[in-house]
Amino acid sequence: MSKGDKKEVTWTEVIRKKRRRLDSSNSNAIAVRPKNGESYAMILRAIKQDVNIEEIGAQASSITESRGGNILIRLAKSDSRQPDLENALKNTPRERAVVRGLEKWVVIKITGLNFITTEEKVFSGICSKLELSAGEVSIKVWSLRASYSGTQKATISLKDDDTTKLLKKERLKIGWMFAKISRLVKATRCFRCLCYDHTQHNCKGPDRRQSCSVCIEDEYWASS
Repeated sequence: MSKGDKKEVTWTEVIRKKRRRLDSSNSNAIAVRPKNGESYAMILRAIKQDVNIEEIGAQASSITESRGGNILIRLAKSDSRQPDLENALKNTPRERAVVRGLEKWVVIKITGLNFITTEEKVFSGICSKLELSAGEVSIKVWSLRASYSGTQKATISLKDDDTTKLLKKERLKIGWMFAKISRLVKATRCFRCLCYDHTQHNCKGPDRRQSCSVCIEDEYWASS
């Protein structure tokens, strides 16, 4: 090759694979938080040495470290041995760590309530539907406000297992009314192009940040 000849350079585009996220809806977890200067490695070593997970019968799908330095032990959603494993873990580190079970909460909405329905009536109606006492159900009522035609709507949170049982039927009897219940689904919207199903970090659409968020026209906002 002479000095005047230029070597052709070829470029290869490297496409990175997206990191797979753990599906929290398909797993239960136990969090172990080290304290008193204990480290993640020290507590994890103590747990594996003193707790016989095979004897308990639980199956851990993953053991990871959270951003806060906690040990996260994930189990399959159908694993019924989580309470047994949680109790065994609480008896092992004792003063060296704090152990707590992590349960998924689901937000649901209840519509068609009459105007005089109270939070207490909503709570008792859910307990009756699940055939559980008040002490056996954990409910967070986020809002109870006026809706159309003199009715009310409620937004509440329940534990995942209770939500599954409650949503088997679409109606819930509260007082005289049979209210409609459904899972509250939040859509992901990009604040850059104002489209759905993605965020502005991976947006390839046009920049509409100065446009109306309702009709996507320029020069005014939805509030005006």
